[in-house]
Amino acid sequence: MVQVKRILFPVDFSDHCERVAREVFSLARKFHAEVVAMHALDLPPGSNSDWVNYIHRLNPENLKELAGDRLFRFLSTESQGTPTRALV
Repeated sequence: MVQVKRILFPVDFSDHCERVAREVFSLARKFHAEVVAMHALDLPPGSNSDWVNYIHRLNPENLKELAGDRLFRFLSTESQGTPTRALV
C-alpha cells in the first residue's frame, strides 16, 4: 500500500481550488498525512518591466502578511483535524 506522509497543495484562491481543497483534505485524513498549503505572491500589473524598482516601492512583508491571513481563512474550514502547514 502507498504511504503518503505529506501533500503539497498549491492555493490560488480560485473557485476550482476551493473545490479541490475538499478532496485534498479528505485524502490527507485517509492517509493521516500533513497538508502543506502554498500560495505564491503575484506581482501586480506593471511590475514586469522593472520589477526590481517596483518591488522596492511595495511593502512585500505587508503583502505576505495579507496573503497569509487570506490563506489561513481559506484553509480554516477544510483543515479541521488535519495537520496543516501554510506557506506564502
